[in-house]
Amino acid sequence: AIRENKALLKKKYDTAKALAATVNEARNSIKELTAKMEKLRTDKAVASVITTNLSTTTESGLVSDDEMAIVAAIDAHKRAYKVGFNQLNDLKKEIQHVQKMLEMGRLKLQKDFDGWYQAQGRGHLVTETLVNKQDVADEIPKTGDAAVDKDVTGFYEALDILKRRNSRKL
Repeated sequence: AIRENKALLKKKYDTAKALAATVNEARNSIKELTAKMEKLRTDKAVASVITTNLSTTTESGLVSDDEMAIVAAIDAHKRAYKVGFNQLNDLKKEIQHVQKMLEMGRLKLQKDFDGWYQAQGRGHLVTETLVNKQDVADEIPKTGDAAVDKDVTGFYEALDILKRRNSRKL
């Protein structure tokens, strides 16, 4: 599941990068067209101040057609920008969801590993204890009294466990 989520996340990142490039391109086009529009309007204003004859009025009508074309292009780029921006926002939510799923998977994997590792450690401790009990039982001298022998064996087992715990802490 983690590998699948990583692959999905990479795919979504690539999609987001491509979409961001499209959105930035639309924004830059809007800026360029707006600058063109301002230049046309200032040229038109300068031309109307200099001459007021009939031919200039016709030319200014042509400039108005150019302005209308630029306005239409700006509107088209604005629509593309808004659509791309909204898609980016939706994609951002999806990416955050996949990231959260990936983090949850990592935490679950770590928790499972920690549980397994602790179980492995306890398994070794139990095995060690069983092996050491036999060694201790063989080394303890017998007194002949069963109750005393049982107490002495318990003492040596407890002593052995304490020694092993202390050696692990160091």
